[in-house]
Amino acid sequence: MIDELRQKIAWVERSKSFRTMLRRHYHMPIEDDTIGWTLTMFKEHEIPDIEIYIDELCKAAAYSLREAGIDDDGAFIELITNIMSECLVHELCHYMGVSSEDEVDAAVRAIFDSTRMWNYIPCPLKQRLVTWEECLKCDDLEKSPKCPLRVIREDAHSPDRYKPQVYHVTELQKVRYSFYERWHATSMDWDRYMAMFWGRAVGEYVEGLYPEGSQEVEVNVTGAQLAEFYGREPSELDDFTVTGHIDLLDREKLLLMELKTQYNLRYVKDGPSPFHRWQLLAYYTLGLIQYPEIFENLKSIKVLYWGRNFRGATMPPYVEHEVPMQSVDLLTPGRMFRESEISGEPPSVMCVDWLCRYCDHKELCKGNVGRPD
Repeated sequence: MIDELRQKIAWVERSKSFRTMLRRHYHMPIEDDTIGWTLTMFKEHEIPDIEIYIDELCKAAAYSLREAGIDDDGAFIELITNIMSECLVHELCHYMGVSSEDEVDAAVRAIFDSTRMWNYIPCPLKQRLVTWEECLKCDDLEKSPKCPLRVIREDAHSPDRYKPQVYHVTELQKVRYSFYERWHATSMDWDRYMAMFWGRAVGEYVEGLYPEGSQEVEVNVTGAQLAEFYGREPSELDDFTVTGHIDLLDREKLLLMELKTQYNLRYVKDGPSPFHRWQLLAYYTLGLIQYPEIFENLKSIKVLYWGRNFRGATMPPYVEHEVPMQSVDLLTPGRMFRESEISGEPPSVMCVDWLCRYCDHKELCKGNVGRPD
C-alpha cells in the first residue's frame, strides 16, 4: 500500500506553488509559512524548499484504507505516519537525482536505521517534537494558531473574517446556516478545502485573462438603500451593509460573469444551481443600485462552470448558462440576519433538507443554540 501511495503524493517547489502565487498577487509576505507545510531541514544542503500538501496525503490514505475495507482511526494514523516518513524521504531522494529504486530504498533504510527524526514534527503549542500520532490526535480547534494543520482548514472558515453589520451575499442565501457559520468556529474538512482551493486556482487564471479592474469588482449597498430600491418602508433593522465581489465585469462587452467549479457538471448541464443563479442575480441587484450607469445597460449575465473531474482529458469540462436579468430580494434576509445579530438567537427560517445532511452545525441547529457569549 505504501508503494502505491507514492504515486499520489503532491509536492512542488515552494517558489512555484499556487500558495506563493496567491500571496504575491494579494501582496502578502511570501515567506510567511502559515499555509501548507514546507520542509526546511535540507536548506543547508542547498536543496530547494519543498511544499508538501498534507491534505493530499491524508486523502490518499483515507481512500486507500476505504478501498481495503478498513475503517479504523489507529490504522489511519499509522498509515499517515508511514507516509510522512518513508514516502517523503523516498520521493525527495528521487528529486535529488537518484533514479534507481534499489538505491533509493537502501538510502531510506539507512536513514531510518540511523535516526528517528522523520517520526516527529515540531509542535508550536507544546514547544517540543511530538510524534505524528500525537499530532493527529489533537483537535483542530485546540491547536496553536501557528499549527499548519489547523491553519490549512481554518484559514477560510474562521469567524474572525466576519464584520458586524456587514453581510456577504452568500450569507443571505441561507441565513440560519450563515448564523452558525459566523458565530461558531469550525474547521473545514479536507475535501471542502481542496474544492475551494481548486476554485481559487481557476478563478485566478480566468480573471487574469481580463483587463485590470474587471476582476473582483466590489459592491456595497446599505439596508436603507435596499429599502428605497424596493419601495419598502424603512426599518431600524436597516443599519447593515450587503457586500460582495463580482468575479468578472466586462465593461466593454457589458457582461457580468460568475465563475464556479464543481466536481462533476452533470447536475448543472441543463441550468445553473439555484444557489449560484441567486448569487449572480444578487450581484446584479446590488450593481443596479451602486453602478446603475453600467448595470442598466448590461447585455448578458452568466454563470460559468468548470469541472474538477477530468481524468484522461487535457482540459476540464466546461459549461455556461445565461441567466435572465431580474432583481432578487436582499432586504428581507438582511433584516432577518440583522435581527439575529442583535438578539443572538438563530433565524427561524430553516435551510433546505439536503444542506442539513452535510452541515457542520447540525447538532447546534437542532438545539436552537444561539450566539456564544
